[in-house]
Amino acid sequence: MIHESKPVELFEKPKIMIRDIGLHLSPYYDEESLLCLKTIYFVYDDAKAIDLRFLAGILGSKMIDFYFYSKFWAAHIGGGYMRFRKQYLDLIPVRVPSTDSEQVIVDRISDKVRRISALNRLEEKIRAFPDSYLGGRKGTECETIPFTSRIGHNQVKPHILELIDGGFAVTLGLEEDRVPVETKVKSDYVYLALEGRKTKKGQRIEVQVPRDGSEASGIVLEHKKDLDQLRTQSKSDLMAEIDDLVFNLYGLSVDDKKTVEKYLLKF
Repeated sequence: MIHESKPVELFEKPKIMIRDIGLHLSPYYDEESLLCLKTIYFVYDDAKAIDLRFLAGILGSKMIDFYFYSKFWAAHIGGGYMRFRKQYLDLIPVRVPSTDSEQVIVDRISDKVRRISALNRLEEKIRAFPDSYLGGRKGTECETIPFTSRIGHNQVKPHILELIDGGFAVTLGLEEDRVPVETKVKSDYVYLALEGRKTKKGQRIEVQVPRDGSEASGIVLEHKKDLDQLRTQSKSDLMAEIDDLVFNLYGLSVDDKKTVEKYLLKF
């Protein structure tokens, strides 16, 4: 069932979120009660008749891209952008498994979408450093290290400096003021908290750092492990595997697959 107007209760259900306008359908499977503004459609299933992860895999596949572009191109709005409106989404042919072998394919698609969702959560955790790693360690358990951006930065590229008289300092960039940080571990932690941030001239940034050096060290190591995990798994590889599974589920031949992929090169 697809809804355009959204009561609050719908946000609390497992759902697929689909934007109204985009280059691709790009469904997002959510089971964390995420909120959104207008121009987002929800797909949810109160009857538990279909695995929403599987459906998200189908909707995000090359085959459905091909279907949408070839069937609804007349309704595009320029620049290759499409309107993924309810009246179009309702017409998407979803293959329901009718044999054991088809159910195996469905389960594999669902598992790969689950793994993509896990990688999305991991990416968000890394982006939200350090708050996403601190948990309940705030207030008196943390010290605040303040920075003021003397110039604007599209992406902060911090520097760690080892001071002659002992200790360390971190700067937002080469032309920025040094801010003392007592240990190397904490300077590494602050570096991670600042890296990649966008700042305006005169903006004040406060970094919460655990007072206990071993806690700061543990968080830095956890962040490193998360990055390593992200590097060893590829969302693009998982999506390519889903594409192949969807082709097989719908019974496309090798030549059919080539036709679909050649057609999509236009967009």
